[in-house]
Amino acid sequence: MLEALRVDHGMTPSQIARETGVSRQTLWRLENGESRRPSYETGMAIERAYRARRK
Repeated sequence: MLEALRVDHGMTPSQIARETGVSRQTLWRLENGESRRPSYETGMAIERAYRARRK
């Protein structure tokens, strides 16, 4: 779900990492189901990045 959302917003993993301060490794784990529950701070940072790029 996160990967589809990222792609839909036209963003690369590196862009999300830069804008959120979340490591690319953590983003990869979230996108690939290895980590299912991000911390509150991580979830909010990712949400803010996507909201900033709303279509």
